[in-house]
Amino acid sequence: MAGQIIPFEGIDKLGFISDTPAVNLPMGAWSDVNNVRFDDGSISKMKGHIEIFGSATGFAATLDIQHIVYWENPNERLYVVISRESGSDKVYTVSVNGSGNGVAVDRTPTSGSFTASDAWSSTLFNGGYSVIINNGIEQPHHITVSLGTDLSSSTKFTALTGWESYASGTIISGQVSVSCGVIVSAGNLLIAGDLTERSKPVLPAITSFTSANPGVATFASSPSLSNGDRFTVYNSATDNFNSVEYTVNGVNGNVITTTTNTTSFSAFSAGNDLITFNTSAGISKVIVRNLNGVVRSSSVASPGTIPINWDPFAVGAGTADELNLADSGRITAIRNLRGSPIVYTNNSITQLRVSGSGLSSIPVTTEYGAQSQSSVFEFKGNHIVIGSNDIYQFNGTANVTSLSDTRVRKYFFNDLHPTSFRKSKIVRNQQHDEIWIAYPSNSSSNSVGLLDKALVWSYQNNTWTKRDLPSNTTTLTAGPIPGGGAPADTYAFTTQSANGSVKVTVTASDGSLTELEGSVSAGHSSSQVATAFHNLISVQSDFNSRVSGSNVLVDKNPTSNNAPSISVRVVDTSTTTISPSTTGSFDSERPWGLGTINQAKNFVCFGGANKIYAADLTYGFAGSSYQSYVLKSNMEAAPHVTDSVEALYMQTSGTAEATNSETAAGELNVQLRRSNNSAYQPISFTTSTDNLDYPFRFAGENANYKVDTRIVSRLVNLKISNTSTLQWDIHGISVSLGAGGTR
Repeated sequence: MAGQIIPFEGIDKLGFISDTPAVNLPMGAWSDVNNVRFDDGSISKMKGHIEIFGSATGFAATLDIQHIVYWENPNERLYVVISRESGSDKVYTVSVNGSGNGVAVDRTPTSGSFTASDAWSSTLFNGGYSVIINNGIEQPHHITVSLGTDLSSSTKFTALTGWESYASGTIISGQVSVSCGVIVSAGNLLIAGDLTERSKPVLPAITSFTSANPGVATFASSPSLSNGDRFTVYNSATDNFNSVEYTVNGVNGNVITTTTNTTSFSAFSAGNDLITFNTSAGISKVIVRNLNGVVRSSSVASPGTIPINWDPFAVGAGTADELNLADSGRITAIRNLRGSPIVYTNNSITQLRVSGSGLSSIPVTTEYGAQSQSSVFEFKGNHIVIGSNDIYQFNGTANVTSLSDTRVRKYFFNDLHPTSFRKSKIVRNQQHDEIWIAYPSNSSSNSVGLLDKALVWSYQNNTWTKRDLPSNTTTLTAGPIPGGGAPADTYAFTTQSANGSVKVTVTASDGSLTELEGSVSAGHSSSQVATAFHNLISVQSDFNSRVSGSNVLVDKNPTSNNAPSISVRVVDTSTTTISPSTTGSFDSERPWGLGTINQAKNFVCFGGANKIYAADLTYGFAGSSYQSYVLKSNMEAAPHVTDSVEALYMQTSGTAEATNSETAAGELNVQLRRSNNSAYQPISFTTSTDNLDYPFRFAGENANYKVDTRIVSRLVNLKISNTSTLQWDIHGISVSLGAGGTR
């Protein structure tokens, strides 16, 4: 007697649901998944990733990428890449050459490398004329281009103009550096938050000096100075700061000779407390003031320029202002939303308003916040936010909607690394209508907090899934990438038979188009069309060198005497392939030139140790196999009933086929296992010796669409997995249930 066929309704409609007990899930929901997508009525293996930029030149021998962002300015298409080298950070721009390899140019400031930081961020400004980078330790830096002029190899990142024009509340402002945790563009001005004022390294006081050139200064003790270092002096008795920098030319204990005339020291003779600062040593870790709840705005910049003032007390300051969000806590993120800057702390949201008279704020909520700048993403007029205990959507008012509750909320925050969680980053995968949340997992193999997993939300289907990230991933972004090779020549042609003309369109490897038209005599005989066609393309040397007249074939279907239907076929003599033909290096997933960055198509890109990868290309992880699977734990067809699962049915497609081989590479393996009837606990599929183990696999290459199972159990576990570089898709799953009983 045939069993009752129970289909898995909507296998792509519910996706990954971890927080709800598996026994309560509908048949179409999955209790665990990895590297799969739910879309178009199917479950499919998620594509892998490939390396881009190939053998890049201009980089250091060893890369440790900390940040990457695509920068499309009015002149060039570049990636900005920040790499850890010898304990500090350097910045490069990367373009692509005609072979598809990256060409890196060192843009590190002439003053030296940046302090190593795990908090790099960036923002584009003024229509892409400027790119601004920020590490949260030193002041932000920028490159600004001029219209029509590519960057020269000598162009470097420089500190924002006027950034330290206002260091509030300190009498030694000239020796205080201001950094910010967050800086963003807001129209034609910039807004910064989470400010910190740090002093430059303090040296021993000067006890005496000789006004001469070269000058001599005697310090109270031996200063930490070497030849070539610079220092400056502040007189605390007279509150007088000397703007002159003195360059060290000799060191003898506590006596320093300078190449700069020390006559100007006489201006400080009224006091004997001459404080000195080592201005060549960069910024120390001595924090003068924490301004974690303060935001500042710049003056307005004219088109194609960068703001020049941040001092609200300067003449004509305009929008330059400072605002203390007193009850907000530490500012973790600032993002624009429908034209208004939104300020996040870990437990609050505030809306900023910018006017000609400065800044004002409107509190929104003190119940939600954000973990970091990279955990807030603007999307379709809303923000997608990773908060302290939820992944939610914020619409700019008090309306907050959880995206993860009852589905992946507990899973995500239990799996999130406890100390590196602020490294999480959100990007949009436009090709598949997805939001990717890349995060450092709490895995024992991820002690340093690398980005090793991605939780993926399909905003069209409202489903979740998971994906593994390349090893050693530290950052990711989204942007266009170089091609994999366009067809050497593609020939498209049409016939306009009604008036007896033949039209030929030739698309060359460089993307250029040539259209040719010619006439054929009345009657439209096959030989006449072939001759006319070949005469037209004979002037195209690339085409003509491969196609002889005898290989131009014409089929005629005389639907009427005056307007027959004519098709032209071309045999490419170099490949014997029926036209339209392709030759040379060609990538069907990236069918554009190796040296072309295709702006029409964005990919998720990863950065890490020595590599930059692009996602959703091929079915390998940089050519290697990877595991993909769906798992349904403790499924119960009917409550409190012991079912006999007599058979399993699947409709599949792809190059990875269902098989009875447990070890064959590329095979789609299906396993069923009973659960313990007294416990709703997941069952491991890694142990084949367990007496509850029932592994079944489909036999043959699509020869069978079902397998007889005959498992008797109240709860059944199903796992469908594959480890290969091959594609697979599941379009339907059903089980056949026989007569059971109650327990």
